[in-house]
Amino acid sequence: MKHQFDYYEHIFKDYVEFVYLNGKYENNDIFDYSLYKMFKHTTFYSWAINDDKTGKPKGFLDSLLYVIDYINKTGPYDGVLGFSQGSFLVRMLLKLDEFKTEFPKLNYPPEFGIIVSGPLRLSISSFGAYPQDKYKLLTAFKQPVMYMYGEKDMYLDKIEFGLIKEGDFTIIKHKSGHNVPKLVGEEMNQFIEFIAKVYANKFDEKILFTPVIDEKFKKDYMNLQKSKGAIAKM
Repeated sequence: MKHQFDYYEHIFKDYVEFVYLNGKYENNDIFDYSLYKMFKHTTFYSWAINDDKTGKPKGFLDSLLYVIDYINKTGPYDGVLGFSQGSFLVRMLLKLDEFKTEFPKLNYPPEFGIIVSGPLRLSISSFGAYPQDKYKLLTAFKQPVMYMYGEKDMYLDKIEFGLIKEGDFTIIKHKSGHNVPKLVGEEMNQFIEFIAKVYANKFDEKILFTPVIDEKFKKDYMNLQKSKGAIAKM
């Protein structure tokens, strides 16, 4: 996750701090072989694991409790961001006070959410005695939400099923797949506008970005990363 969002940390470094939390479960069943090759000596984590009997993911509830506890102990945080499995937890955190199901109190409710490549599966059971709570995930969020996903994503149908086009929402549909691409141009402008909007009340002046986030900026960033790697190997 941190590797995929390093580009955005670089862009927003003067305004936003990204804090990452590993998933609750060790899981080396990685679908992205390029990431596996890059970090093959690293432990991978996920927010759920597959149930061998049903073939469906399990463990989201324990992961949600884990994240709530972490936020309560280390917060506050302005917003929450999740990729793939993590996007389900983002939806849950944003809706937490709307459920009949009793969850631990979240001391620092998020003010916005960013859902990246986030499929929505209502078959996931996280609500105990109130299974109807899952339909709350199909209603408008009270907070601003940005959806970012690719037209070639393997979970495209489930992702677009989960687009809630009510309330304050932004949709960025890029040309890539189930990953976090380095946006430029108009797509990056949408991302910047969303961040500027949700932080408008936290800064005395509007967030202004001096560099134009175009292909040249992206190329310079990639060269910078390569130089860091070369230096690290020397």
